Amino acid sequence: MARILYVENDSARADRVRPLLQARGHRVEVINKAGRAMMRVDEGARYDALLLHLALPGIDGVEFCRWIEHETPLKGIPKVAYTWEGCTLQLGVEDGVPCWLPVTRFLRKLSSVGRIVDAVEDVLEDNGEAE
Repeated sequence: MARILYVENDSARADRVRPLLQARGHRVEVINKAGRAMMRVDEGARYDALLLHLALPGIDGVEFCRWIEHETPLKGIPKVAYTWEGCTLQLGVEDGVPCWLPVTRFLRKLSSVGRIVDAVEDVLEDNGEAE
């Protein structure tokens, strides 16, 4: 069982993803803004993986991932980042993980929550966290 921090501002999407991860035995904390997630990490909350939508209000997912890697004890945590179909965030990449984005897996323009859950399971397994 992994502890997952899920940063997603779309509550309907979070309400679809969280139960799927919980059904696989994970504890999931959903936070709707990167700034609030930063406060939780600063308070000492520990997680085994980070899942986040890159297009977040205020501090975006890219900046949040960079902060995790440079300012916190969670450096190196497996991270799955995604954009959703119709997202207007311009990253300048077509596929794969851009070298400037410190994430383990990047999913672009998704239309299915199943791919998110599978990606989280994959990075946890690769990191030795999934059972």
